[in-house]
Amino acid sequence: MYGELRFVDLLHALKVAWKKRVLIFVISIFCFLIGVFLTLNHPVKNVYSARTTVYSATYGSYQQSLAGTNAMIDYADIVSSKKVCQRAASILDAVELTGDEIQAMISADFNSNSYIMNIYANSTDPILAQKVANAVAQAFVIEMNGITGGESIQLLDEAEHYYLSYNGTKKLIIKRLLFGFFGFIVSVAFIVISQLLSGKLKTIEQCISLSDGKLLGMIPYIEKGRGKTN
Repeated sequence: MYGELRFVDLLHALKVAWKKRVLIFVISIFCFLIGVFLTLNHPVKNVYSARTTVYSATYGSYQQSLAGTNAMIDYADIVSSKKVCQRAASILDAVELTGDEIQAMISADFNSNSYIMNIYANSTDPILAQKVANAVAQAFVIEMNGITGGESIQLLDEAEHYYLSYNGTKKLIIKRLLFGFFGFIVSVAFIVISQLLSGKLKTIEQCISLSDGKLLGMIPYIEKGRGKTN
C-alpha cells in the first residue's frame, strides 16, 4: 500500500518545498553572491574579430587564373605560417607584435564557390584585430605571388569593420547565475528528499496501511482559522 503512495509523497514533498520558497530563494541568492565573490577578480575579456579577403584575379589567360586559384587552395595553410606572420609583424612596424603572437591571432577559411579566402584576426582590441587582419592579408599576397611567380593573388577587401566574437561579460554573468541555480537545485532537492525519507505520516491512507485496515476515527483541529482533520 505504501508503494502506491509514493507519488502522493512526492506531491507532498513538493508542496513542502513550495511553502519554504522564501528559504529556497534566500539560499539561491546567497549562492549567487558566492559566485560573484569568487569571480570578482576574474578579468572580463571581450574578443573582437576582423575579416579581410583575398582572391585569385581572373585577368590573363584561363590557365593562369586557374593556376592562381589552385595555388591559393593548395597553400591555404600558409596564411597562418610563421613566415607570413613574421612578414605581417614587419608590416606592422608601429605595433609591437611578434610573429608568434600574430600566428595565435589568425585563422582562415576558403569559399570554394567564389574562390575567395577569408582571413580572420582575433583580439581583445578591435582596432588591433583590423590592423593584424590587413597586415596578414598583405603578407599572404606577397608570399603567394612569390610562390606562383605572378600577381594573380590579390587583396579583395580590407578589414574596415570588426564584430564581437566572444562576449566575456555575458559568460561571466552566466557563470554567476549558475551558482545561484546550483543553490536552488540543492535546496529543493534537500527538502524533497528529506520529506520522502521522513518517517512521519503524511496522509490518512498511510494510517490505514499501518493498521488492520480499519480507521477508528479522526480528530479535527483548527489552524489559522480553518478546520482541518488530523
